Amino acid sequence: MPGPDPNAPAVDPSSRAYISLITRGSYLPGLALLIHTLDKQESKHAIVVQYTESLEPDCVQCLRNLTSIYPLLHTQRVEPLALPKGLSPIAERFDATLTKLRAFAPLDCQKWAAEPPLSRIPEEVCFLDADIMIFRSVDEVFDIPRPDSNWITAHHACCCNIDSDPWAPAEWKPENCPLTPLRHPEALEAKVPASSADGARETYKALNSGVFVCTPSKELWSRMDHFRLHDERVKTFTFPDQNFLDVFFEDHWVPMPYTFNALKTHRYWHADAWRDEEVRALHYIVDKPWEARVAEDGTAGYKSRDGETHNWWWKEYDAWEKRMKKDGQQSVLECVQKYMCVDSGLGKTRFQGE
Repeated sequence: MPGPDPNAPAVDPSSRAYISLITRGSYLPGLALLIHTLDKQESKHAIVVQYTESLEPDCVQCLRNLTSIYPLLHTQRVEPLALPKGLSPIAERFDATLTKLRAFAPLDCQKWAAEPPLSRIPEEVCFLDADIMIFRSVDEVFDIPRPDSNWITAHHACCCNIDSDPWAPAEWKPENCPLTPLRHPEALEAKVPASSADGARETYKALNSGVFVCTPSKELWSRMDHFRLHDERVKTFTFPDQNFLDVFFEDHWVPMPYTFNALKTHRYWHADAWRDEEVRALHYIVDKPWEARVAEDGTAGYKSRDGETHNWWWKEYDAWEKRMKKDGQQSVLECVQKYMCVDSGLGKTRFQGE
């Protein structure tokens, strides 16, 4: 299973775009740094940040202000996609994630237009969760071959459940995780068995929805929306968007190397495959680095094991903060800080927008 095609033909950069989604201010710090690091890594493609009516007004204004700092940034209001009645996701933060599926609808099919206007409607998009930071260019993710436009590209879901979380299915264990067999450098080509004859297991069918590449179309969106509204299985999707993509695109997705969606927990759960210097997009799942500074003993995040990767985020943030101050972007900085933990000099203070 190859990674990006090194011989992929050159394309018009405006034919591709990144999409992200924000529905609450608590993700604004992560999103701001996602936009910044995409720009820092000199991405050739626009990023369209979609938001819903639930996003706080000061955050909407902050995003508009950011478009004057980052020329590739566009914003677009979209209508939310509600969870089926009675469905309780694994975590409250997943209550709006079905709205991520709007990435499959052409941008000119949404109720509101992107601002500023795009020069053309992109033919391919890569969705990026708002809790991702870019450390190397991810533009090559578009060059991973797909059989046709009805397929997507995504990274396998990690189903180790090493910490024995009670919500996880019984089959989630290290020996069933598609990432367990991976070793460096083969992991850079996403060499996970695809068939049972090659050692694939049922759990290998699950993907992580934090990063995916697709070809939006009216026809595809129509089929997906019909599935969302009429398939009874949707009512059982406790990881709403992820389970949806698992089922709808079963046997129709191509794996991407972990480097394009490197979950921070992979650093110690899959150390045989992980190399710090290879990471392109770091996905800060579970605890977010902007919720607390790294402790003096170097611990942070999930079960106090994420000090190193959280330090990377804060290092980038500190440089971004200096730039905002230097450029006179005080209103942007103050809005972002409102939704994060900052060090006041008198101790750590959490600023919340709720």
